[in-house]
Amino acid sequence: MITRILLDTGAIRNFVHPIGPKLEIATLKTRLWKYRISLADGTFAEILRQLMDSRIDFGEWRSRIDDLDQLLDPRWPIFPGGRERSAIMGLQRDLMFSQGESQIYHKSVWNLLRQSSSLGQLTSNFDYQDSAGIPKRLKADAVRTRTILEIEDTQAALQTGILVDRRSRQPLESAPTGYPNLPDGKVKSCLEEAWHRLDEVRNEFAKAQLRKLPSGEPVVVQHSHILEIRDFELVSTLNSLRAEAAAAVNCARQALGLKPMRQHKSS
Repeated sequence: MITRILLDTGAIRNFVHPIGPKLEIATLKTRLWKYRISLADGTFAEILRQLMDSRIDFGEWRSRIDDLDQLLDPRWPIFPGGRERSAIMGLQRDLMFSQGESQIYHKSVWNLLRQSSSLGQLTSNFDYQDSAGIPKRLKADAVRTRTILEIEDTQAALQTGILVDRRSRQPLESAPTGYPNLPDGKVKSCLEEAWHRLDEVRNEFAKAQLRKLPSGEPVVVQHSHILEIRDFELVSTLNSLRAEAAAAVNCARQALGLKPMRQHKSS
C-alpha cells in the first residue's frame, strides 16, 4: 500500500531555514518506494507570498529546491485538494474532472516555482501545453493568490479555532478548539459544512485564474482593490457557495445561542 504525505508551508519553511523540525532527506529517499510525497495544494500560494514578503529568502530557497524536488512525486508534485481530491479518491462522482489535465497543471505550477531564478521571473508569464497541445499560460500573481489565501485563512480558523492576522501571521482571536475536535452535534456539522463550501469557493476561484474568455482576455482581473470576474455563471456559483458557507456558520451560531452574523449583499 502506498501512503501519500502532504507537506504544508511550515514543513517547507523549516526545510529552507535551519530551525524547527526538518525533513530528513536521506531517510525519506530510502522510503520513496512506499511513500508518495507532495506539496499540499495551498502551499504554493503561501510559499509565493512568503518569498515576495522576504519571509523566505529567495537565495536560500534556490539553494534547497533541488533536494526538495528529488522527494516530490513527479506525477503530483502538488496534490489537489477539495472536490478534485475527492474525485481522485473516488468519493466525488458528479465532478467533470480530468486527472491527466490536473496533473499537467500542478506539474506546471511546480515547474514555475522550481525553475524561476529570480522573483521577477517567478512573477512573469510561464507557458506550458495541456494534454491536447493547446498553449496555456501561468502567472504567479500575488494579488490573486492573496484571495485564495484569505479563504484558506478562514478555513484554518474553522479548523484550528485560531484566527491570524493576514500580514503578521500572529493570532488575533482564538477559540478553545477547531470544529474537528468538537463533539458530534449540530455545531460541528454546521461548521464542517461551512469549511467544505469555502473549499469549493477556493477551488473554483483557483481554476478561474487560468481561464480566458473567447476574446482571449482573462476571466479574473484585478483593478486596484476591486476584483472583477468576467464570467456571470461563475459569479453566480461563487455567490451561492459563499451564501451557503455563511448560512452554515449562522446555523452554528444559532445552535450556540448567538446572533447571526450579517451577510454582505453580492454585487
